[in-house]
Amino acid sequence: MYKAVVSKIQTRPLPGADRLLIGACGQYQVIVGIDTQDGELGVFFEQDGQLSIEFATQNDLVRRKLPDGTYAGGMFQDNRRVKAIKLRGVRSEGFWTPLSSFQYTGHDLSSMQEGDQFDELNGHRICGKYMTPATTRAMRNQFGIKARRENRMFPKHIDTGKFKMESHTIPPDSIIVITEKLHGTSFRYGHVLDEVSIQRNKVWRWITRLLGMEQTTKQWKHLVGSRNVVLNEGKVDSFYGGGTENFRHKSVEGISLHKGEVLYGEIVGWATPITPIMNTQSTKELKDKSITTKYGEYMTYSYGCLPGRYELYVYRITMVNEDGYTLDLSWNQIKKRCRELGLQTVPELCDAIAYPLTTLEQLTELVDNLTGDTSPSTLDSSHIREGVVVRWDSEHGVGWLKNKGFTFGVLEGYLKERDDVVDLEESA
Repeated sequence: MYKAVVSKIQTRPLPGADRLLIGACGQYQVIVGIDTQDGELGVFFEQDGQLSIEFATQNDLVRRKLPDGTYAGGMFQDNRRVKAIKLRGVRSEGFWTPLSSFQYTGHDLSSMQEGDQFDELNGHRICGKYMTPATTRAMRNQFGIKARRENRMFPKHIDTGKFKMESHTIPPDSIIVITEKLHGTSFRYGHVLDEVSIQRNKVWRWITRLLGMEQTTKQWKHLVGSRNVVLNEGKVDSFYGGGTENFRHKSVEGISLHKGEVLYGEIVGWATPITPIMNTQSTKELKDKSITTKYGEYMTYSYGCLPGRYELYVYRITMVNEDGYTLDLSWNQIKKRCRELGLQTVPELCDAIAYPLTTLEQLTELVDNLTGDTSPSTLDSSHIREGVVVRWDSEHGVGWLKNKGFTFGVLEGYLKERDDVVDLEESA
């Protein structure tokens, strides 16, 4: 879920720019105007968000052309999308604005504290996750065509938080594992109790329906799901061509789980012999010869898979009872269980870390180094690494925080300039 975060900004000069400053909002960097006060409290919007029409209009943030042909307004395009950019070779990872920008909402601005997160104030919508028109249509279609009733024993994976915003929430008694974030499509697979129709003749079905009698029973079944929906087997409309999502079912074919066991992970590679699971990105948009030379003009996130092949990588395993109570396996238990099933876990990037023997500052530096920005995937040197996921295990439970590389974010942003591009990470 996308939210803005209240943050102080620390400013310094931007070399060669008289009207701009470099600002630090916690662990984020942003370019702001010269009138920004050092230490001022405001609100930061990370890349990949969208400002509401009302908020953008109230603050004149969308560029518009005047009758004389000159431009007025802010720096945003009509879609009001918050992007990661480079300006004069300096990274800007989002948008920052002072608290005064929210006066129109009638919210008590003096009550806002650093670290607060929100997507609306006093009933006024402020921001949300940006989605292309094609992504919105794909999500609507999947719930109309692929979806079936959810099952409490087969829950969705929780939303992964952002390391730069939430690293301070990691419990002090945690064991931390950092893994590569794979740019694929989410899957879940479980052995659960599921409702099935009772097979009766037409007359009996008519009588029971008329009397309002139960026509279903529960059976133990293996279910396959994407991030958002439980899938039915067979051909369905999809974004992958050929009208099929059957690769999701084939990826877990023959895997028998314990009753109540649910696997979560990523499928990477190719959905069909000609269609990669994730969209190919153009490095030419970056106008950075070093990256184009290293990875070529186009990057396909194949993760070492030949066309038509795919691999499944597990990052979570749970045991769920009939009431929906969920117990997470530890990371070592996950690795052991994957070995038993003949499966792979997502790649570990370093040894497990005892926290807080490692300080937050040291952890942050390590996460930045492992994210790598322009580093290749550990599974395939032909394309860039998306980022990392920080998993913590403690007596308080289990949690995940992600950190995407800046260059990956910029490439993803250029791809979303096209209205016909489907964001498969969101829509699956």
